[in-house]
Amino acid sequence: MLRVFSIRNFRCFENFKIEPLERVNLIAGKNNAGKTALLEAIFLHLGAHNPELPLRINFWRDIDYISPVASETWGWLFFNKESNNAIELMSISDNQDKLDLEIRLGSLNEQTFPLQNGELKGSTTTEPEQQSLRFEYRNQDQSIRGTAEIRINGDGSVRRRQDGPQPFPLSAFLHPRSESGREDAERFSNLEVVRRQDEVISYLQLLEPRLKKLAVLVRAGKPSIFADVGLTELLPISLMGDGIGRFLRILLTLLNIPNGVMLVDEIENGLHYSTLTDVWRVIGKAARELNVQVFATTHSYECIRAAHQSFASDNVYDFRYHRLERSDNTINVFTYDKDMLEVAPIADLEIR
Repeated sequence: MLRVFSIRNFRCFENFKIEPLERVNLIAGKNNAGKTALLEAIFLHLGAHNPELPLRINFWRDIDYISPVASETWGWLFFNKESNNAIELMSISDNQDKLDLEIRLGSLNEQTFPLQNGELKGSTTTEPEQQSLRFEYRNQDQSIRGTAEIRINGDGSVRRRQDGPQPFPLSAFLHPRSESGREDAERFSNLEVVRRQDEVISYLQLLEPRLKKLAVLVRAGKPSIFADVGLTELLPISLMGDGIGRFLRILLTLLNIPNGVMLVDEIENGLHYSTLTDVWRVIGKAARELNVQVFATTHSYECIRAAHQSFASDNVYDFRYHRLERSDNTINVFTYDKDMLEVAPIADLEIR
């Protein structure tokens, strides 16, 4: 589990550190304060062995063009688009192990870029001088270290190479543009194979007491989750409201990444404020049982209050609230523990 995380030269962060981190971390702040960028930085760090992730986070931002001119494809990953400086992402974990990731643009030629893992799309061309986006990661005693690179060819095809172990367990990023009914169906099927589907149903019944059963059905070649709520036919989960679909997606993700990390952007989307305490109670319980660390963002004061109340009523208060605040080009973080949140609601605006 991460306890400290720091960022240099990524997106809107020139120099930033957040600590102490807990099992469950809720991040808030005004628009353009860096909430989503913080999740992206953690996601890249956890996937230090996977050079495709920058393409994925750019796509979620509608930066979906790629170019052999590296600064056009990758430029906005860097603070103020200053791609001459490396991005540095560092974490310290429970056992005090420190892991550093550097991401930089680098020139190389075709001979030093063997194709090890297959192409993502298209065909390759031989171009003697290309810039790649290069990942280099290592822990404190150098027992874990590796490199990964991705490059765009002149014909728009993508090549990558990886050399080194996966430094972290599984992670998953629930971004509004990453959510997929097909993925939900696959994750539910994974749980059904090991007879864990009843866990999902029992949690969902907190929001929908009529629910009796979930099933994956294929319609027009597309697998989707359907629910038995006592009607004459099973009901597509998508017709049960955004809140049920959102809560189900969070549950399925959590249950599929034991010992991993889940990142959720705008966690309150689709959820009625009256359900948020139950939602947080389930997230806390499942995260502890599965040893999953959670990072989520919110714009909702009700979401912050519900999270605090839920964890305060439990035997274990493994929750932190972090508020990001921008001042010119600097982003500061204010971290609240249980005692601070007990008094903070007296002045609501101070914690949003």
